[in-house]
Amino acid sequence: MLATKEEFLSSKECDFIISYYKKQKKTIPYFKTRYIRLQDIPFYHFRMKMLLKKYIRNIKKNFPFLKLTYGQIVLWENNSSRIMHKDTDIPLYNSTGTGIVDWTSVCYLNDDFKGGETLIEDKAFKPKKGSLLVFNSKQLLHGVNNIFGNRYTFILWWEEIKNACV
Repeated sequence: MLATKEEFLSSKECDFIISYYKKQKKTIPYFKTRYIRLQDIPFYHFRMKMLLKKYIRNIKKNFPFLKLTYGQIVLWENNSSRIMHKDTDIPLYNSTGTGIVDWTSVCYLNDDFKGGETLIEDKAFKPKKGSLLVFNSKQLLHGVNNIFGNRYTFILWWEEIKNACV
């Protein structure tokens, strides 16, 4: 299953999240990306916490069978990409939840770069600022085309609640 939504976040909200990311002293390197974990956002950063709550609430409205596992704000640096893969569960020490990863939601925070399309199976999704992509990342092959410039994403990973009433 796969869903997209344009204008999930406003341009102003996206700019704020990028600005917040750029002010962070500690980012975690991963391949050719750098990220901050959402669990590390201090409680007193009210606007970031409100944007995260809005994001979660809007996902849960359309996907009530999902439970948040963890999330990141990610900088995809120039010339980065991600090979096609399926997600697997993560060690508990890396997450705030169960470590189970069934679904992924990606909100694109900018689109002022070349390339960087999200590939899911045989489809390519061109990043558009503020748009959202939600998919079953444990079942669907996915990756990211080579990026020319800097690409920012707000990514959450979700556990599927098997006995949820929908």
